[in-house]
Amino acid sequence: MLENIISEWIRCINEYYEINRDENYEYEVPDIDNQLKNDMFEFVEANKFKKSLRALIV
Repeated sequence: MLENIISEWIRCINEYYEINRDENYEYEVPDIDNQLKNDMFEFVEANKFKKSLRALIV
């Protein structure tokens, strides 16, 4: 069960970044539930924050 959840989460994250490769982040991944969507956006926001910290350090 957990393996399926993680696999689905990774698939959605990958699809999200593929759809939004221009980094506008305007399009959502279809056919996902709200919890998965919230988790995905939390990951995306954390990733953006990490990138901004790297830019400040360099």
